[in-house]
Amino acid sequence: MPSMCLTLLGVALVKMLLELAIYLLTTGARESAFRNIKTIAECLADELINAAKGSSNSYAIKKKDEIERVAKANR
Repeated sequence: MPSMCLTLLGVALVKMLLELAIYLLTTGARESAFRNIKTIAECLADELINAAKGSSNSYAIKKKDEIERVAKANR
């Protein structure tokens, strides 16, 4: 039974991380589209491309790095 609990915990963790990634991507796209001539679709495409490249121009990558840095500092 403990292995089933670990599996459920792993699934919940993966779901949480996926939701965080989607949240960061959409937030970055929304912020870059605000008061900008680009459409939200273009901003989302730029955000996805930059995140896929691991570029520091991506809001999601910046936030992920910040979260990891804070977590490492609090160990």
